[in-house]
Amino acid sequence: MTRSPLLIALSALFLLSACPKKEAAPAPAAEAPTEVEAELPAEVQPDTWIAARVSGLRRQPSTDKKVSEGEKQVNNWVTSLYRGEKIKVTDSKPEWQQIETLDGQTGWVPTADTVGGVDFQAVTLAEEAKRFDRPSLVAVSKRDPLPAGSFLVIVDRNADFAEVNYLGSYTTWISASALVDREDAVEVARMIERVRWLKERKDGEGIEDILEVATEHMGEEPLLAVLREEVSPGAGGEGGLVFSLSLHGSTPTLAWAPDSKRLAFNSAFQAFDDAAETGPAKSSAGVYVWEVGEKAAARVSREPGYHPSFTDATTLAWSNSGYDWGQDGIFTADLKAKGAAPKRLLEVEWVSRVAPAKDRDLLYHAGSGWRAINPKTGTMSAAFPQCESADEHDFDPACEQGAWDLPHHLVADQCLKEVTNLSLRVLDGKVVELTETADDSEKSRRFDEKPLYIFKHDYKEGAAGPVGPCLSPDGTKVAWVAAGPAQSSYEVVVFSARP
Repeated sequence: MTRSPLLIALSALFLLSACPKKEAAPAPAAEAPTEVEAELPAEVQPDTWIAARVSGLRRQPSTDKKVSEGEKQVNNWVTSLYRGEKIKVTDSKPEWQQIETLDGQTGWVPTADTVGGVDFQAVTLAEEAKRFDRPSLVAVSKRDPLPAGSFLVIVDRNADFAEVNYLGSYTTWISASALVDREDAVEVARMIERVRWLKERKDGEGIEDILEVATEHMGEEPLLAVLREEVSPGAGGEGGLVFSLSLHGSTPTLAWAPDSKRLAFNSAFQAFDDAAETGPAKSSAGVYVWEVGEKAAARVSREPGYHPSFTDATTLAWSNSGYDWGQDGIFTADLKAKGAAPKRLLEVEWVSRVAPAKDRDLLYHAGSGWRAINPKTGTMSAAFPQCESADEHDFDPACEQGAWDLPHHLVADQCLKEVTNLSLRVLDGKVVELTETADDSEKSRRFDEKPLYIFKHDYKEGAAGPVGPCLSPDGTKVAWVAAGPAQSSYEVVVFSARP
């Protein structure tokens, strides 16, 4: 935690005693301070933040609108301070604290509007978090969960739980694993709190500016998706953006549920061996599901997951491989059970790919060819025959060569390029174009503002290509993986499918 030590001067006064002689002995020279004395630790200044949604900085510790300064009456109000702003406490009186802001303004604020302590820490949430009345799983609260992007201050914690200040003087317990302490994420959370306060006041002035500043300075921060949604919920209109989430990784894929009510996607690297590239990715790694109509996506797994696939409308499956961190195997999640932990369907090493099967089984490749597994019973089929040559594969699609060579005759496509009279294509390898055909006419829209992310099979070395766009089965939405500001970042976007 960053400290702001208050430097204090140390001095010593040596008292001399007179000798019992006619002439006083000369005073001994004062000794220079030792190295230890010269480096005594400075007084620790507690970290303190504004806890209220908004607090007025005042010239004097009073709620009076006018106060006396010399012979004049002046306005007591100096400026407004907002939740999450860091301050330094310089003095205190009953119910008031004298503070200094980061830009050097001084004044008084109510003590109830601040939160601070030596071991306190500012954090936020990547997704909503359940509250607990006590630091125990059995003490889950009936109150609404804390929303994603909340600015929080840890005031107490143990191994599994943290007590956080979430507004004014109110605190609650939440799971410590839900907390995010990235500096940019906390900064975005301050902005989210400001936007929420402005919206509560029915005052939209300035919120677009807040988003613009956040995007300019923290364009790779995943929490920006929450800020965007606060600024433009459902962003809409015809052809409008209805959902977006910024993530990191090298191998993203998309899958629509058969009933079009959910979109699944992932954040993962093929190999976490480059700290500079993969550091940001580890904080967002996992499998996500966005439900149509919701503001944010649910993170159903916090470990890397590959090729998420729906085995039915509410069951999701994915795999993880031995070349990545996390558990090996095939995993499933029951999306009807909110917050339920994923289950490992099959413990097997080197599962390099899974795919949904037309008969609702799950196809997977684990180094020895493709097999099928029943996601409910775990029953496995024998391995499909592998091709001995490319020529054989051309004539016999029942045999497959490798993990990247799907048995298309068995796969249920969950990333459709055509639905009824709508079709998708990619222009110049990066721009999504949506076309609607009616009778003898066509109407198209190019999404130039969100170019496609380039997927690399063997990160930095393998064949490169865009992650293709996907129409929902009901033809109402189109999703794709858009390029982010850095090589390892991307944005999952969903637009209304109306050219």
